[in-house]
Amino acid sequence: MIDEILNLRSRIYYDFNISHFREKLKEIHEICLSYETLRQILIKGGLHEPKSKRRIYRRRRRMSEAGLLVQMDSSQHRWLEHISKPWWLVAMIDDADGYVYAEFHPQESTKSNMEVIKEYIKKRGIFMALYTDRASHFKMTRHGGLHYDVSFEHGDTQIQRALKELNIELIHANSPQAKGRIERIFKFFQDRLIKEMRLRGIKDYDFANKFLKEEFLP
Repeated sequence: MIDEILNLRSRIYYDFNISHFREKLKEIHEICLSYETLRQILIKGGLHEPKSKRRIYRRRRRMSEAGLLVQMDSSQHRWLEHISKPWWLVAMIDDADGYVYAEFHPQESTKSNMEVIKEYIKKRGIFMALYTDRASHFKMTRHGGLHYDVSFEHGDTQIQRALKELNIELIHANSPQAKGRIERIFKFFQDRLIKEMRLRGIKDYDFANKFLKEEFLP
């Protein structure tokens, strides 16, 4: 069994972390091991090098109830490894219960963000506040020049106006660290999602979106 595990690790799961590899061994190959047993097998086989312990920082406490605050952001990445042009993954996560909705889009734009907000609301209902960065489709920049004398009724972006009609407060983060939960979700996606799509032989973004919504997110 040890030889089989090392062979699978070398051929197929060479870049999976131990937890993900352990899940695939159980799910696909019917090999059930504890995390520590598997880790020791990989260390002794020369296929895993223990990392030094990282400093742990205290995270902000979650909201008390779902629907109070939803974080939103986009990540540009080569989600399909054989396609050189990176796409955007636009995602939203509830701060309280961690519910996530996401879609792949060729560009990050007002349209792509509006589509994701629309689908999120269809699935989860209206929420109280949206926490985003200061990208131009979320916040109108007022300074000397084009927008210096902009009138009040034309001073908001399309997303700002839409959220006001729904009575959703828009909150802008001052740094990436302030959006910690959504940033961690993107790291998870860049690790797990890419590898799961590779295992399934997904070659285009239509199938990638279908897999993301129907299998991976649930």
